[in-house]
Amino acid sequence: MNRHERGLEFKVGAFVFVGLAMLGALVVQFGRLGEGFRTYYPLTVRFTDASGLLKGSDVLLAGAKIGKVSGGPR
Repeated sequence: MNRHERGLEFKVGAFVFVGLAMLGALVVQFGRLGEGFRTYYPLTVRFTDASGLLKGSDVLLAGAKIGKVSGGPR
């Protein structure tokens, strides 16, 4: 194998490595594959005392934002 072929193999290997690293970074950044295609659904909750709960407030689950309050008392 001559010097030119080794250089070409190195470039191809580096390109593949960088591409896989970028793909891995995207998966880590945006979560599981296909998560963007999941369906969302409304959830109705009734509280005996909802003082301080305002329309538009964030809804958190274990510290992660999972939605917003869309309605108020009826």
